[in-house]
Parts: sequence; C-alpha cells; structure tokens
Amino acid sequence: MRCGSEVVPQMLNTTGWRQVLLAAKPRSLRRRIMKNLFVRLWREEEGQDLTEYALLVVLIALAAVTGMKSLASAISNTFANAAANLTT
Repeated sequence: MRCGSEVVPQMLNTTGWRQVLLAAKPRSLRRRIMKNLFVRLWREEEGQDLTEYALLVVLIALAAVTGMKSLASAISNTFANAAANLTT
C-alpha cells in the first residue's frame, strides 16, 4: 500500500479517516487507544441519564398497558351488567 498523495484521499473517501489513522499505527498503540476509549465510555455518565429515563418510560408504558387491560375488562363487565338490567 502506497501512502502517496493520490492514495490517501481515496482511502479517506472509502474508509474514513479513523480507519486510515488506525491502519497506520502499530498494534500496541491501537490497543491502547481502544482500551482508553472503553475506559472513558465506562466512566462517562452523560448518556446514563437518557438510558434511565428510557427505561422508566418503558416500565410506565408496560404498567399502563397491564392496567388498561384489567380496566377494560372491568368497564366491559359494568356495561354488560347495565345492559342486562335495562332489558329486564
């Protein structure tokens, strides 16, 4: 693989600049970069709030669906009783 001036723009257009930089670095440096990335992602807390809110919304939605099923059957029974009382 040549690193001439005409090859690098082609690589940037097809693979992206991060892949070009990672391909040019030795394996130990790539490992250190990936390890630092995973450690930083593990420690960061910015995205955790969004995840917690999403989980909370899912739990509330599941509770609402479950509650509405039992509420729907109760309402159906009430109207069925009312209809039976009206016909007699």
